[in-house]
Amino acid sequence: MCFSYHNELVNALEDDDIDSPPQLNLTVAGPDLQVFLIEGITGDKLVKELVTEVFKVGYAETPWRLGRWVADLLDDDQALTRIRLDPNATLLDAGVRDRSRIAVGLHATAGGFALPELITFIGGMVLSGAVGNAGYDLLKATCKSVSERWSNRNRQPTKRGLRASEAVGLARAAACLRFDIDDPDRLHLEAARPIDLRYDNEGIRSLKTKRFASRRDTAKSWSCAFSLCEEGLPASMTIVVQANPPDPERTFIYLLPDKAA
Repeated sequence: MCFSYHNELVNALEDDDIDSPPQLNLTVAGPDLQVFLIEGITGDKLVKELVTEVFKVGYAETPWRLGRWVADLLDDDQALTRIRLDPNATLLDAGVRDRSRIAVGLHATAGGFALPELITFIGGMVLSGAVGNAGYDLLKATCKSVSERWSNRNRQPTKRGLRASEAVGLARAAACLRFDIDDPDRLHLEAARPIDLRYDNEGIRSLKTKRFASRRDTAKSWSCAFSLCEEGLPASMTIVVQANPPDPERTFIYLLPDKAA
């Protein structure tokens, strides 16, 4: 079995065995839209074994790799029907065939849904052709602005938080890229609040709004609530942004379910 990134095929040369299960060529999209082309995986492999390898190869340094995940088989019809795969089934028993497409994502829990770190998310967008998208441009511009402010020699590391406008920019841009919204302004800001939060590998477990003196003050974590009128998307969403100095591109982004908002 061989993995490759983003449209680069790797040949798996093995001796033909008439008794062996068929070998499959698959396309797997990761949580941040990175694309992995896989050649030579046998049909008797378990779904969870395939996903484990994808996370091991593509996301070895990301903390959310340990969270619960789901894998969906994408139908070839124009409706792009998703069929949830049983992790304990073999690929063939789950309905996976040669040249099937599979999408892997993190499981939404009662505590929250974790999006990838921005540095991984940005890499996925670059290689999937999203560069030049308005959301991507906003993301890069905001990261650059935060980086320049954090690089101030007189600024103590403990003071390297995010301003409200910076947290909103990162949240709005990540949402646009995640949900393919072409104009960040279509996400209308309802509120931006500094928060204290606790989370684990399965998402955010608790958050509490903090008192705030000035919108130019900084906070490590923010809750940004947006409303939007987009067919097929929720009418509102709350996104949590948590700074991770010294690199703003490693900021953590979480999308909360409605009931947690």
